[in-house]
Amino acid sequence: IKKYSDDRAWRLVRVPWKPALRIEAEDAYLNFRSPGYVVARFIEATVPKGEKVLALSPVFEAYTTRDILIGYQAASNRTLIDVLWTAMIEDFRPTWRLKFHFPARQLRKVRVIQTATAEADIWSVSEFRALHDGREFPRSPHWKIQAHPYPWDAWMAVDGNPVTRWRSWQNLEPGMFLEVDFGQAELADSVWLDCSRDQYKIRLSLEGQLASGEWTRLPAEPDNENVTTLPDLRPTAVAELKRRGVNYLLLWDHDYGAGEFRTNHAAWGMTPLGERAGARLYRLD
Repeated sequence: IKKYSDDRAWRLVRVPWKPALRIEAEDAYLNFRSPGYVVARFIEATVPKGEKVLALSPVFEAYTTRDILIGYQAASNRTLIDVLWTAMIEDFRPTWRLKFHFPARQLRKVRVIQTATAEADIWSVSEFRALHDGREFPRSPHWKIQAHPYPWDAWMAVDGNPVTRWRSWQNLEPGMFLEVDFGQAELADSVWLDCSRDQYKIRLSLEGQLASGEWTRLPAEPDNENVTTLPDLRPTAVAELKRRGVNYLLLWDHDYGAGEFRTNHAAWGMTPLGERAGARLYRLD
């Protein structure tokens, strides 16, 4: 569509009249003119009905009936991408363990509070552990997990999975917290947080709720420990995506990390299903 300045009229120019009149088939024209169409039809032909496809870059969704999850278009999709990146990016791995030690006392709740301000960092906790005398409390269905901000994913800080983490999804500011309610008073003397290292400016303090209901500051500064025993997290990440109902991954060659999956798909537990117009489709096995 072009606007001519002489008569201020809008006119159509370069109309492909053969496709418009269906002299040239729609499919043939779009296959020649649109790589996005080619990729969408490949998904339609390859992925079974009802399946979800995770992608980093847009797909021409008008040309496929499959459910396409674009990483940046929803919070839940961002979490799926974060699971993948945790297995691939060193600073996303939970290799930073913060250990708080304090005199043993009966605690009903423990709250970790973030006190720093920074525009670049987003606070996250991969795993929360409470202990007494070196023994970790077993996870219980009676536990209640709260967080501010973004409370919906707080449970991922106690799920025992190294590729998931609770994230604030906001820049650091004082008053952010992660809170665990044990459902009853428990004798505790330490709290461990497994964290990723992509949050260099966090500053944390600890509070506990006594059996009486009174809150008290737990006088503890965290000791830092480097976790070196993590296994290869790539199969774990794929298993987590499958648990969340995602069995297919689409990556364009220009997507971040595309080369890693193209070269090491077997290590991830993926099967390449083909390439079209610079996009590669994988099945998560």
